[in-house]
Amino acid sequence: MAPRGWALALTLALSTSLLGAAAFAQALYKWTDKDGKVQYADKPPINFNGEVTRIEADPVPPPLKAVPRTAGKSELDEDEKPKASDIGSKRRADRERLAQRVAAARAKLEKARSELANGESVNDDEKQIVQQRHARDARNPGRTPPPRLNCMSDKASDGRPVWNCPTPIPGESYYTRQKALEEAVQKAEEELADAERAYRRGVD
Repeated sequence: MAPRGWALALTLALSTSLLGAAAFAQALYKWTDKDGKVQYADKPPINFNGEVTRIEADPVPPPLKAVPRTAGKSELDEDEKPKASDIGSKRRADRERLAQRVAAARAKLEKARSELANGESVNDDEKQIVQQRHARDARNPGRTPPPRLNCMSDKASDGRPVWNCPTPIPGESYYTRQKALEEAVQKAEEELADAERAYRRGVD
């Protein structure tokens, strides 16, 4: 390839690489909705009067700059020139792929953290009912009002009058789901660390 054509191809390759890496550095917006849940999106909410925090994604390190090609010695074998060009193109492609892997790992971690923050509430199918007993005035039980409307008059094992109040609490399925969300965050953090190490080394 003529020197001028080679320079044009190199310029186009570097431009494509930089644009691909910049696409993964898109900012996120974070806010707390009226139900107290943390929300994330790539655009700010519409008709929302609360505080919205803009999160700038960590910039992906740009691919290595290509070393300008210098005039080879006249004694170089002509067959070696295409090989050197192929190696340079492969390295640039590898760096771009590794940069995209870093950006994807960061997005996965942000999503896992958001799901953990929004998953703290107990779903209806994750609740279990327990009976809570509240002591009453033994001489005049009617003077002790029930703690809640669903409480029923009852007696303890020793015969003392009590209020028996059914109370929902988180069940085993809730804690199982929370553990899975926490493990997803931990796994995403490990994947991001691996992707960043690979990028620094320049190889998988």
